[in-house]
Amino acid sequence: MSLHPEVRAHVEAIEARLVELDDALAQPDPLRLEACAQDLHRTLADSLSAFRHASATGADPMSADLRHRLSLAQTRVIQLQQNLHYATHAISRTLDVLLPRARCRMATKLCASNTMARLSSLRKRKIWLHS
Repeated sequence: MSLHPEVRAHVEAIEARLVELDDALAQPDPLRLEACAQDLHRTLADSLSAFRHASATGADPMSADLRHRLSLAQTRVIQLQQNLHYATHAISRTLDVLLPRARCRMATKLCASNTMARLSSLRKRKIWLHS
């Protein structure tokens, strides 16, 4: 059975949005990335509606070709998620090396406690000297 024409157009739109998202991930433009992700979400929602409509009219929206293409699209989405996860983790590790948060916090607390101890000591001496 051939693919319903409306469903075919939606599958092609999903594939196009995935290519755009793939390209956006390679660019340092978060606004473009967000716009591409939103476009993909809208396209997926529209596609589900088209699948339901095709199914309601008696057409088989899930031909073998469509299942294969959607499986490939799902694999690409998983790969994009994995790449994003690895990139985020790498950036986090790099930032931890450049700006070690835990050590900075500890050093700040130590400096603050040492400073407070010195000030307290000076105050006691000053009070003792003036008494």
